[in-house]
Amino acid sequence: MKTKEEILDQCTDAILSGATVEEALSAYPEWKSELEPLLEMADELSSLPEPQLNLTRMMQHMGEAMESPPKAGKPKITLFSRPVLLRVAASIMAVLMLGWGTMTVSASAVPGDWFYLIKLLTERARFVLAINSEDKAELRITFSERRLKEAVQKYEQGDGLDKALLKEMLDEAALALELVPSLSDERRDYVAARVLSVSRFQEENLKRIHSVASPEEQEILKPYMEMCAQRCDWMSDRMDAPESWSKCGGREASCPW
Repeated sequence: MKTKEEILDQCTDAILSGATVEEALSAYPEWKSELEPLLEMADELSSLPEPQLNLTRMMQHMGEAMESPPKAGKPKITLFSRPVLLRVAASIMAVLMLGWGTMTVSASAVPGDWFYLIKLLTERARFVLAINSEDKAELRITFSERRLKEAVQKYEQGDGLDKALLKEMLDEAALALELVPSLSDERRDYVAARVLSVSRFQEENLKRIHSVASPEEQEILKPYMEMCAQRCDWMSDRMDAPESWSKCGGREASCPW
């Protein structure tokens, strides 16, 4: 039986050869939830230029220093033995070494800005490190709020409506909501209320933009506004009847996403 490190190594090789994350993990469905976030991060970072300041070499030395003396037989696979994983670790270290000043700048970045990549990298790293469903749900809510802010910022800058950001805004809130049934009653109600509040805020902001938008832009906004409204109604009903909470993985008709 292969170890987790060997499976991770194999999946990384598959991604380097052009496979998608889903294809790479198809033979190991039992490891999907644990390895998918890291492989997705590796996939996204694989096209980045090599880190500067010799961070790659520094991370390699760190990995070698942490290894025990080699034993006979097949060499042990280490975390930093794969080029993509090494780049992931070095990139995260680079973000940390850039300091809080860079993190502050990236917080206000929007798609098209150089710092936006750091913003997304930081988000993914935080999500990977989240230890429970409540923390993951809170992060999803935060990401949904950020996508709305970015979409509004781009529109106010004269860059038009970014449909990709609006879709991600809805998707992140939906992913947060899907985690609600796995929480305790007390935390479930809190997180559900947070998603409801965010959805209402999003609807209000989209309505504000709609009121000053061109007819073409109003047509673009319409389905997103309707989705927010439907989601608010659906959630309000379930908060009035907590026993009706269920995961909507099947996307039944009553689920507004």
